[in-house]
Amino acid sequence: MIGDLVDDPAARAVVDKNLPGFSSSEQIDMIRGLTLRGLQGFAPDKISDQALTNIDAELAKIPGK
Repeated sequence: MIGDLVDDPAARAVVDKNLPGFSSSEQIDMIRGLTLRGLQGFAPDKISDQALTNIDAELAKIPGK
């Protein structure tokens, strides 16, 4: 869930690296219960398949995740 990602500093850094400014969006509280893939359906021009692939790969490298 997006809420889990933005609450974890390491995960938030990965998401913001690939989707600049994502965690500081004014709508972040409204989308906390969604997944990034789910949100992509609403904003495919902003959340690319490549960005999601990069995020998945980088999150997998975070110890304990």
